[in-house]
Amino acid sequence: MVSSMLRQIGLVLIGVSLLVAVGGCTENSGNDSMRARQEAAMRNPYGYSPDMSQTDVSGGGIGNFDQKGFNRDLNDFINP
Repeated sequence: MVSSMLRQIGLVLIGVSLLVAVGGCTENSGNDSMRARQEAAMRNPYGYSPDMSQTDVSGGGIGNFDQKGFNRDLNDFINP
């Protein structure tokens, strides 16, 4: 009785491992995009760009007040 139960458990484990192996090998698109992200991170680890058009820093001068940016910065400060 115990040996037949162990045999069934072994067969189930082999079946599950085969399903995982086949399922993991069928889709390479996720691995390619992950590899591309890793390579991009290796080329530019800090995301530095001299392009200042996409900054998200509030303010900019003494005469103007960016309420939307201030609220975003305050929210980031209070809710990290």
